Amino acid sequence: MDDSIVDLLQEIGLTEYQSRAYVAAVSLGTARLSALSDESDIPQQRIYDVVDDLKKLGLLEIHEGSGGKEAVAVPPEVGLTELKEQRLDRFESNVDTAIADLGQRFDEVDTSMGFVTVVNHESSTRRHIRDAVESAEWWLFLSLPMDWYADLRGDIRSALERGVTVRLLVQADDRSTVEDAAFPDGLVVRHRPSADLVVAADREYGVFRGLASPAVTRPSLITRDESMVEMFQRYSEQFWMGSKRIQTGFSYPRRYLTPWRAIIDHIDLMGSQQGEPEQSDGQEPQVSGDISVYVEGHNTDTGRSGTWEGQVVDYVFESSLGAEETFVLPEVARLVVETDDGQVTVGGWDAILEDVAAHGLEIRRP
Repeated sequence: MDDSIVDLLQEIGLTEYQSRAYVAAVSLGTARLSALSDESDIPQQRIYDVVDDLKKLGLLEIHEGSGGKEAVAVPPEVGLTELKEQRLDRFESNVDTAIADLGQRFDEVDTSMGFVTVVNHESSTRRHIRDAVESAEWWLFLSLPMDWYADLRGDIRSALERGVTVRLLVQADDRSTVEDAAFPDGLVVRHRPSADLVVAADREYGVFRGLASPAVTRPSLITRDESMVEMFQRYSEQFWMGSKRIQTGFSYPRRYLTPWRAIIDHIDLMGSQQGEPEQSDGQEPQVSGDISVYVEGHNTDTGRSGTWEGQVVDYVFESSLGAEETFVLPEVARLVVETDDGQVTVGGWDAILEDVAAHGLEIRRP
Protein backbone atom coordinates (compact mmCIF):
# COMPACT_ATOMS: atom_id res chain seq x y z
CA MET A 1 0.00 0.00 0.00
CA ASP A 2 1.23 3.49 -0.88
CA ASP A 3 1.85 5.09 2.51
CA SER A 4 2.21 8.56 0.93
CA ILE A 5 -1.44 8.47 -0.21
CA VAL A 6 -2.51 7.25 3.23
CA ASP A 7 -0.62 10.17 4.81
CA LEU A 8 -2.22 12.61 2.37
CA LEU A 9 -5.73 11.38 3.20
CA GLN A 10 -4.97 11.81 6.90
CA GLU A 11 -3.91 15.40 6.24
CA ILE A 12 -7.33 16.16 4.75
CA GLY A 13 -9.10 14.74 7.83
CA LEU A 14 -9.48 10.97 7.57
CA THR A 15 -8.16 8.69 10.30
CA GLU A 16 -5.38 6.22 9.53
CA TYR A 17 -7.78 3.26 9.38
CA GLN A 18 -10.26 5.19 7.21
CA SER A 19 -7.44 6.17 4.86
CA ARG A 20 -6.07 2.65 4.57
CA ALA A 21 -9.53 1.15 4.03
CA TYR A 22 -10.41 3.65 1.28
CA VAL A 23 -7.11 3.14 -0.55
CA ALA A 24 -7.67 -0.62 -0.35
CA ALA A 25 -11.24 -0.30 -1.64
CA VAL A 26 -10.12 1.82 -4.60
CA SER A 27 -7.42 -0.75 -5.39
CA LEU A 28 -9.73 -3.79 -5.12
CA GLY A 29 -12.83 -2.35 -6.81
CA THR A 30 -15.51 -4.56 -5.25
CA ALA A 31 -14.37 -6.51 -2.21
CA ARG A 32 -15.82 -8.48 0.63
CA LEU A 33 -15.09 -6.99 4.02
CA SER A 34 -12.73 -9.79 4.94
CA ALA A 35 -10.66 -9.11 1.81
CA LEU A 36 -10.74 -5.38 2.56
CA SER A 37 -9.47 -6.13 6.07
CA ASP A 38 -6.58 -8.18 4.69
CA GLU A 39 -5.66 -5.61 2.01
CA SER A 40 -5.72 -2.67 4.41
CA ASP A 41 -4.17 -4.54 7.32
CA ILE A 42 -7.05 -3.48 9.58
CA PRO A 43 -8.16 -5.99 12.27
CA GLN A 44 -11.37 -7.85 11.44
CA GLN A 45 -13.08 -6.58 14.59
CA ARG A 46 -12.51 -2.97 13.45
CA ILE A 47 -13.26 -3.18 9.74
CA TYR A 48 -17.05 -2.99 10.15
CA ASP A 49 -16.90 0.28 12.08
CA VAL A 50 -14.37 1.76 9.62
CA VAL A 51 -16.50 0.78 6.61
CA ASP A 52 -19.56 2.30 8.29
CA ASP A 53 -17.64 5.55 8.82
CA LEU A 54 -16.55 5.68 5.16
CA LYS A 55 -20.11 5.05 4.08
CA LYS A 56 -21.30 8.04 6.13
CA LEU A 57 -18.52 10.16 4.58
CA GLY A 58 -19.75 9.20 1.11
CA LEU A 59 -16.57 7.35 0.16
CA LEU A 60 -17.91 3.77 0.18
CA GLU A 61 -21.08 2.00 -0.86
CA ILE A 62 -22.14 -1.32 0.68
CA HIS A 63 -23.78 -3.94 -1.52
CA GLU A 64 -25.44 -7.14 -0.27
CA GLY A 65 -23.92 -9.95 -2.29
CA SER A 66 -24.56 -13.67 -2.26
CA GLY A 67 -21.56 -14.15 -0.02
CA GLY A 68 -22.34 -11.29 2.31
CA LYS A 69 -21.60 -7.57 2.36
CA GLU A 70 -19.29 -6.12 -0.27
CA ALA A 71 -17.59 -2.68 -0.25
CA VAL A 72 -17.46 -0.58 -3.42
CA ALA A 73 -15.35 2.55 -3.49
CA VAL A 74 -17.05 5.75 -4.68
CA PRO A 75 -14.86 7.24 -7.45
CA PRO A 76 -12.31 9.62 -5.85
CA GLU A 77 -13.25 12.56 -8.09
CA VAL A 78 -16.81 12.22 -6.80
CA GLY A 79 -16.39 11.11 -3.20
CA LEU A 80 -13.44 13.32 -2.27
CA THR A 81 -14.90 16.35 -4.05
CA GLU A 82 -18.15 16.04 -2.13
CA LEU A 83 -16.20 15.52 1.10
CA LYS A 84 -14.21 18.68 0.40
CA GLU A 85 -17.36 20.70 -0.21
CA GLN A 86 -18.99 19.38 2.95
CA ARG A 87 -15.97 20.24 5.08
CA LEU A 88 -15.53 23.64 3.49
CA ASP A 89 -19.19 24.43 4.18
CA ARG A 90 -18.81 23.25 7.77
CA PHE A 91 -15.57 25.20 8.20
CA GLU A 92 -17.13 28.37 6.78
CA SER A 93 -20.17 27.98 9.02
CA ASN A 94 -17.96 27.47 12.08
CA VAL A 95 -15.84 30.50 11.22
CA ASP A 96 -18.93 32.66 10.74
CA THR A 97 -20.28 31.51 14.09
CA ALA A 98 -16.96 32.24 15.79
CA ILE A 99 -16.76 35.69 14.18
CA ALA A 100 -20.27 36.54 15.34
CA ASP A 101 -19.65 35.33 18.89
CA LEU A 102 -16.18 36.82 19.29
CA GLY A 103 -17.23 40.00 17.50
CA GLN A 104 -20.00 40.53 20.03
CA ARG A 105 -17.55 40.00 22.88
CA PHE A 106 -15.08 42.40 21.25
CA ASP A 107 -17.76 45.07 20.79
CA GLU A 108 -18.58 44.83 24.46
CA VAL A 109 -14.98 45.76 25.38
CA ASP A 110 -14.49 49.53 25.73
CA THR A 111 -11.51 50.54 23.58
CA SER A 112 -12.57 54.17 23.21
CA MET A 113 -9.93 55.42 25.68
CA GLY A 114 -7.16 54.54 23.26
CA PHE A 115 -4.38 51.98 23.07
CA VAL A 116 -0.84 51.58 21.86
CA THR A 117 0.30 48.28 20.41
CA VAL A 118 2.92 46.83 18.06
CA VAL A 119 2.23 44.57 15.08
CA ASN A 120 4.80 42.68 13.04
CA HIS A 121 2.78 41.36 10.12
CA GLU A 122 2.24 43.52 7.06
CA SER A 123 -1.34 42.29 6.75
CA SER A 124 -2.10 43.63 10.24
CA THR A 125 -0.54 46.98 9.38
CA ARG A 126 -2.61 47.26 6.22
CA ARG A 127 -5.79 46.34 8.12
CA HIS A 128 -5.21 49.08 10.66
CA ILE A 129 -4.48 51.60 7.89
CA ARG A 130 -7.76 50.74 6.19
CA ASP A 131 -9.60 51.08 9.51
CA ALA A 132 -7.94 54.46 10.07
CA VAL A 133 -8.97 55.71 6.62
CA GLU A 134 -12.55 54.55 7.19
CA SER A 135 -12.70 56.30 10.58
CA ALA A 136 -11.54 59.75 9.40
CA GLU A 137 -14.05 62.61 9.57
CA TRP A 138 -11.95 65.79 9.32
CA TRP A 139 -8.32 65.40 8.29
CA LEU A 140 -6.38 62.40 7.03
CA PHE A 141 -2.65 62.20 6.35
CA LEU A 142 -1.07 59.21 4.62
CA SER A 143 2.58 58.53 3.79
CA LEU A 144 2.55 55.28 1.83
CA PRO A 145 4.41 53.33 -0.87
CA MET A 146 2.76 53.63 -4.26
CA ASP A 147 1.49 50.03 -4.31
CA TRP A 148 -0.09 50.45 -0.86
CA TYR A 149 -1.97 53.51 -2.11
CA ALA A 150 -3.26 51.46 -5.05
CA ASP A 151 -4.89 48.99 -2.62
CA LEU A 152 -6.48 51.87 -0.66
CA ARG A 153 -7.62 53.99 -3.60
CA GLY A 154 -11.30 53.16 -3.16
CA ASP A 155 -11.22 53.79 0.60
CA ILE A 156 -9.48 57.14 0.09
CA ARG A 157 -12.03 58.15 -2.54
CA SER A 158 -14.80 57.33 -0.07
CA ALA A 159 -13.13 59.53 2.56
CA LEU A 160 -13.02 62.42 0.07
CA GLU A 161 -16.69 61.89 -0.71
CA ARG A 162 -17.42 62.15 3.03
CA GLY A 163 -15.82 65.59 2.99
CA VAL A 164 -12.55 64.58 4.65
CA THR A 165 -9.49 66.64 3.68
CA VAL A 166 -6.89 64.08 2.61
CA ARG A 167 -3.16 64.58 2.20
CA LEU A 168 -1.26 61.80 0.44
CA LEU A 169 2.53 61.52 0.36
CA VAL A 170 3.46 58.83 -2.15
CA GLN A 171 6.76 56.99 -1.80
CA ALA A 172 8.29 55.85 -5.09
CA ASP A 173 11.79 55.76 -6.57
CA ASP A 174 10.58 56.96 -9.96
CA ARG A 175 8.66 60.24 -9.76
CA SER A 176 7.23 59.74 -13.26
CA THR A 177 5.20 56.74 -12.06
CA VAL A 178 3.51 59.05 -9.56
CA GLU A 179 3.02 61.89 -12.04
CA ASP A 180 1.43 59.51 -14.53
CA ALA A 181 -0.98 58.06 -11.97
CA ALA A 182 -4.62 59.15 -11.89
CA PHE A 183 -5.63 60.51 -8.46
CA PRO A 184 -9.17 61.41 -7.40
CA ASP A 185 -10.23 65.05 -7.61
CA GLY A 186 -9.81 66.86 -4.33
CA LEU A 187 -6.85 64.74 -3.21
CA VAL A 188 -3.69 66.66 -2.28
CA VAL A 189 -0.69 64.61 -3.45
CA ARG A 190 3.05 64.97 -2.99
CA HIS A 191 6.01 62.69 -3.68
CA ARG A 192 9.22 61.62 -1.98
CA PRO A 193 11.52 58.73 -2.92
CA SER A 194 11.35 57.43 0.65
CA ALA A 195 9.78 58.37 3.96
CA ASP A 196 8.45 56.81 7.14
CA LEU A 197 5.12 55.08 6.83
CA VAL A 198 2.68 57.34 8.65
CA VAL A 199 -1.11 57.39 8.77
CA ALA A 200 -2.96 59.84 11.02
CA ALA A 201 -6.76 60.04 10.94
CA ASP A 202 -8.04 63.05 12.90
CA ARG A 203 -6.76 62.53 16.45
CA GLU A 204 -8.35 59.11 16.61
CA TYR A 205 -6.18 56.59 14.77
CA GLY A 206 -2.46 56.49 14.02
CA VAL A 207 -0.09 54.05 12.31
CA PHE A 208 3.68 54.49 12.18
CA ARG A 209 6.57 52.44 10.83
CA GLY A 210 10.07 53.84 10.53
CA LEU A 211 12.34 53.42 7.53
CA ALA A 212 14.20 50.11 7.34
CA SER A 213 16.67 48.50 4.96
CA PRO A 214 15.25 45.80 2.63
CA ALA A 215 16.83 43.14 4.86
CA VAL A 216 15.19 44.43 8.02
CA THR A 217 11.53 44.17 8.97
CA ARG A 218 10.42 46.79 11.43
CA PRO A 219 7.21 46.53 13.43
CA SER A 220 4.40 49.05 13.10
CA LEU A 221 3.14 51.14 15.98
CA ILE A 222 -0.65 51.37 16.20
CA THR A 223 -2.29 53.90 18.50
CA ARG A 224 -5.69 55.32 19.34
CA ASP A 225 -4.24 57.74 21.87
CA GLU A 226 -5.17 61.28 20.80
CA SER A 227 -1.92 62.83 22.04
CA MET A 228 0.19 60.36 20.05
CA VAL A 229 -1.91 60.74 16.92
CA GLU A 230 -1.55 64.52 17.28
CA MET A 231 2.21 63.96 17.45
CA PHE A 232 2.03 61.96 14.21
CA GLN A 233 0.13 64.84 12.58
CA ARG A 234 2.79 67.37 13.63
CA TYR A 235 5.65 65.07 12.64
CA SER A 236 4.18 64.65 9.18
CA GLU A 237 4.54 68.38 8.50
CA GLN A 238 8.34 68.11 8.52
CA PHE A 239 8.71 65.80 5.52
CA TRP A 240 5.52 67.03 3.83
CA MET A 241 7.12 70.46 3.32
CA GLY A 242 10.20 68.81 1.81
CA SER A 243 8.27 66.81 -0.77
CA LYS A 244 7.38 67.54 -4.41
CA ARG A 245 3.89 68.68 -5.37
CA ILE A 246 2.01 66.35 -7.71
CA GLN A 247 -1.62 67.48 -7.32
CA THR A 248 -3.00 70.37 -5.27
CA GLY A 249 -6.58 69.13 -5.00
CA PHE A 250 -7.77 72.35 -3.38
CA SER A 251 -11.56 72.58 -3.16
CA TYR A 252 -14.36 73.73 -0.84
CA PRO A 253 -15.59 73.03 1.73
CA ARG A 254 -12.25 72.12 3.31
CA ARG A 255 -11.81 70.56 6.72
CA TYR A 256 -9.08 71.01 9.33
CA LEU A 257 -8.25 69.90 12.85
CA THR A 258 -6.89 73.23 14.07
CA PRO A 259 -7.00 76.91 13.01
CA TRP A 260 -3.29 77.19 12.24
CA ARG A 261 -3.42 74.96 9.16
CA ALA A 262 -6.53 76.76 7.95
CA ILE A 263 -4.80 80.13 8.37
CA ILE A 264 -1.79 79.00 6.36
CA ASP A 265 -3.97 77.83 3.47
CA HIS A 266 -6.21 80.93 3.47
CA ILE A 267 -3.93 83.81 4.36
CA ASP A 268 -5.10 85.85 1.33
CA LEU A 269 -8.71 85.59 2.45
CA MET A 270 -8.28 86.35 6.14
CA GLY A 271 -9.47 89.65 7.52
CA SER A 272 -6.29 90.89 9.22
CA GLN A 273 -2.68 90.49 8.11
CA GLN A 274 -0.96 89.59 11.38
CA GLY A 275 1.27 87.04 9.75
CA GLU A 276 2.27 85.94 6.28
CA PRO A 277 2.86 82.20 6.24
CA GLU A 278 3.27 80.71 2.80
CA GLN A 279 0.48 78.72 1.20
CA SER A 280 1.61 75.14 1.64
CA ASP A 281 -0.59 73.16 -0.72
CA GLY A 282 0.28 75.10 -3.85
CA GLN A 283 -3.25 76.27 -4.61
CA GLU A 284 -3.87 79.00 -7.14
CA PRO A 285 -3.75 82.55 -5.69
CA GLN A 286 -7.16 83.47 -4.30
CA VAL A 287 -8.92 86.79 -4.76
CA SER A 288 -9.96 88.52 -1.57
CA GLY A 289 -13.39 87.55 -0.36
CA ASP A 290 -15.37 86.40 2.62
CA ILE A 291 -14.89 82.99 4.12
CA SER A 292 -17.03 81.30 6.72
CA VAL A 293 -16.25 78.52 9.14
CA TYR A 294 -18.18 75.76 10.85
CA VAL A 295 -16.65 74.58 14.12
CA GLU A 296 -17.26 71.55 16.30
CA GLY A 297 -15.65 71.75 19.73
CA HIS A 298 -16.23 72.76 23.32
CA ASN A 299 -16.59 75.98 25.27
CA THR A 300 -13.37 76.51 27.20
CA ASP A 301 -15.21 78.07 30.17
CA THR A 302 -17.92 75.46 30.65
CA GLY A 303 -16.43 72.44 28.87
CA ARG A 304 -19.72 71.91 27.04
CA SER A 305 -19.62 70.58 23.51
CA GLY A 306 -21.23 72.59 20.77
CA THR A 307 -21.05 73.97 17.26
CA TRP A 308 -20.34 77.50 16.07
CA GLU A 309 -20.72 79.00 12.61
CA GLY A 310 -20.07 82.39 11.08
CA GLN A 311 -17.80 84.68 9.05
CA VAL A 312 -14.06 84.79 9.73
CA VAL A 313 -13.31 88.46 10.51
CA ASP A 314 -9.80 88.24 11.94
CA TYR A 315 -7.00 85.87 12.88
CA VAL A 316 -3.83 85.69 14.96
CA PHE A 317 -0.76 83.73 13.89
CA GLU A 318 2.40 84.08 15.95
CA SER A 319 5.53 81.94 15.72
CA SER A 320 8.84 82.63 17.44
CA LEU A 321 10.65 80.94 14.52
CA GLY A 322 9.16 83.22 11.90
CA ALA A 323 6.11 82.99 9.72
CA GLU A 324 7.97 81.20 6.93
CA GLU A 325 8.47 78.13 9.18
CA THR A 326 5.01 76.83 8.44
CA PHE A 327 5.79 73.25 9.38
CA VAL A 328 6.28 74.26 13.03
CA LEU A 329 3.27 74.58 15.26
CA PRO A 330 2.87 78.31 16.04
CA GLU A 331 2.72 79.62 19.58
CA VAL A 332 -0.62 81.31 18.89
CA ALA A 333 -3.10 80.53 16.12
CA ARG A 334 -6.71 81.57 16.47
CA LEU A 335 -9.66 82.64 14.36
CA VAL A 336 -12.09 85.39 15.22
CA VAL A 337 -15.56 84.40 14.04
CA GLU A 338 -18.67 86.56 13.84
CA THR A 339 -21.59 84.33 14.80
CA ASP A 340 -25.27 85.13 15.26
CA ASP A 341 -24.56 85.38 19.01
CA GLY A 342 -21.55 87.66 18.66
CA GLN A 343 -17.83 87.22 18.13
CA VAL A 344 -15.98 84.18 19.43
CA THR A 345 -12.32 83.27 19.29
CA VAL A 346 -11.48 79.75 18.14
CA GLY A 347 -8.29 77.94 19.09
CA GLY A 348 -6.97 74.40 18.80
CA TRP A 349 -8.24 71.32 20.59
CA ASP A 350 -6.21 72.13 23.72
CA ALA A 351 -7.09 75.86 23.78
CA ILE A 352 -7.66 77.53 27.16
CA LEU A 353 -7.46 81.26 26.35
CA GLU A 354 -9.89 81.27 23.43
CA ASP A 355 -13.66 81.00 23.74
CA VAL A 356 -13.83 77.76 21.79
CA ALA A 357 -11.48 74.77 21.52
CA ALA A 358 -11.97 73.27 18.07
CA HIS A 359 -12.14 69.52 17.61
CA GLY A 360 -12.58 70.09 13.89
CA LEU A 361 -13.47 72.97 11.58
CA GLU A 362 -14.69 73.38 8.03
CA ILE A 363 -13.78 76.38 5.87
CA ARG A 364 -16.47 77.41 3.40
CA ARG A 365 -16.67 79.91 0.54
CA PRO A 366 -19.84 81.70 -0.62
